Amino acid sequence: MKTQFTECTVLPDFDSDKAGRKWLSYFDLLAWSKFCENAGLRTVFRVYQAVLRELDNRAKGWPKIARAWASDTFVFYASDDSGDAFQTIEHMSRWFEALMLKEEIPLRGALACEDFYADEAPRVFFGRALVEAHKYAEGQDWVGFILTPSAERHARDLGLLPSAFYRPWPVRFKGAEEAETLQAFILDSIPLSPAGGDVNRALTQMARRVTDSRVKLKYTRAIEFLSSSRGGNA
Repeated sequence: MKTQFTECTVLPDFDSDKAGRKWLSYFDLLAWSKFCENAGLRTVFRVYQAVLRELDNRAKGWPKIARAWASDTFVFYASDDSGDAFQTIEHMSRWFEALMLKEEIPLRGALACEDFYADEAPRVFFGRALVEAHKYAEGQDWVGFILTPSAERHARDLGLLPSAFYRPWPVRFKGAEEAETLQAFILDSIPLSPAGGDVNRALTQMARRVTDSRVKLKYTRAIEFLSSSRGGNA
């Protein structure tokens, strides 16, 4: 049987209108690989479909925020680095974190603000914003959402920090001996349902199902952070 190959798409020329400093959120779903190994393709597809459908429905309210995804990675990005763009993408990111936890899907995320090039048609995405957000999102060793150093600096320059939704916290990273103090999102500042379900309850339920002590520690750190986040912000 003759093998047929699809011709590669020729990339368009560099478009300076698609480049610039932008806010970008990067999310990584925890334990997704294990879920895919243990579940059938149809089950994985249904979960993925439900998440994308809800995301599409809610994203209509945020027309200025674009999004892209592949497997266990979701990326949201704004068209610029303005204060309005920060407030919109930050709100969308907090909502996405809450949505995932409501479905008891653990994830970690980070918001950066650096140079980024995005051409949606050929799906070309690259730049320092993506590199930094990826580094901080996948490196943190807990369930949470943080502002990277670039995002915190620019948010402070715009007068958008301190915020009632964040507080400085020593975040642990995989393979690092010392924690790095970053602005961490107070997860339970968003209610998950009118019935009264909250993030702490979702985290506790997910932690109970984990037998690996190293994985359980990711939930424990997040729960400890929530327990100590009843005070002020800085």
